[in-house]
Amino acid sequence: VLVVAGLVDVTILTVLLALEETPKWAVSTVITGIHLMRVVRVFRVIRRFAEFQLILEGLSQASEMLFWTFTLIFLLCLAGGTFLTGVFGASSEYADVDEFRRWFGNIPKSMVTCFV
Repeated sequence: VLVVAGLVDVTILTVLLALEETPKWAVSTVITGIHLMRVVRVFRVIRRFAEFQLILEGLSQASEMLFWTFTLIFLLCLAGGTFLTGVFGASSEYADVDEFRRWFGNIPKSMVTCFV
């Protein structure tokens, strides 16, 4: 089935690209439609297998908790990065030390240092 879909895809694209009067947006619309048909076919296959459904249900139920976990980690790194940039990165006492500038020179660098 996938081989036939690939051959149809290549055949349609070859014909559309060979015609000089075919606008480029029409070719991209056809490509999008073919890819959408493939995605729909994958979802139909997933509905047939109970194991896939269980995996997808588990991922969907865990996604909210994962979102809030990553949000909390980001906020903690942001707070720590802001504090460490103020202490080490912007301080004149550590201005001549290259290691402090490399790890705490700005807030994104300090956030990465906190995360690691």
